[in-house]
Parts: sequence; C-alpha cells; structure tokens
Amino acid sequence: MPQWACLVRLLFETSIENSSPSGGYLMFETQYNDEMEAEVKRLEAEKAVQEARSMSIGFVGLGIMGSAMAANLQKAGYRLTVWNRAADRCNQLRANGALVASSPKAVAESCDLVISMLADPAAVLSVRDGADGIIAGLK
Repeated sequence: MPQWACLVRLLFETSIENSSPSGGYLMFETQYNDEMEAEVKRLEAEKAVQEARSMSIGFVGLGIMGSAMAANLQKAGYRLTVWNRAADRCNQLRANGALVASSPKAVAESCDLVISMLADPAAVLSVRDGADGIIAGLK
C-alpha cells in the first residue's frame, strides 16, 4: 500500500476510534473505508500500467503476426525497438517512432523486455543464439 494511503487509512481508523459510542457513523465509515480501499486499488493499478508503459520493449520478428502485435504495442504508447531479418519490414514501425536495431543482440541490450515472433525453430535458434543473438545481449 502506498505511504499516502497508509496515512489516510490511519486517519480514518483514528476517526472510527473517536466516533460516538452508539456507532451512529459506522455504516457511513464502513462504506467510506470500502470506497477508500477501492480507490487505493484503482490508483495502484493505474501506477502499474504507467510503470509498464515506461518499459522499453524489443520486438524481434516482424512477419504478419509480429508486425501486427508490435504495431498494437506502439499504438498503446510503448517505446519499441525492433529488428527483422528483412529490414524493410521495420519501415512502417520506424515511421511511427520505433527504433530499429542492427541485430537481435542490440534489441536485447537496449530493452527491458524482448518479444520474439518467429516462423519456425530454425529461425528461433538463429535469432536467439550466437554472437549477435538475443541471449548475448540480455542484461
């Protein structure tokens, strides 16, 4: 729970302790507490989304499925670095603000998360392994 939420909760719990002995405000306070907890959860979820959007995402493999997925991430506001064996597949994403890396290793070196969308096991091995592969560039 964020520090400010702990303070608000402490103030609220103090107000409950100081309420009338008859409990005249208990229903209101319970409802208020539920609303406060819901608001805290909403703010925490919003913060998690903002933190996720601040991540840099690498995308390797821009075929039919990969280019569509990368474009959707870009539309959602994520910073993308992309690479594809056929470099011309990067052009549309570059035009929309993506960075184009020189190798899968360069993608991994510059990103918090790397997603690969490759055609077959041979493509996976060639992009994953080797001096310029994704594994060589992991942080």
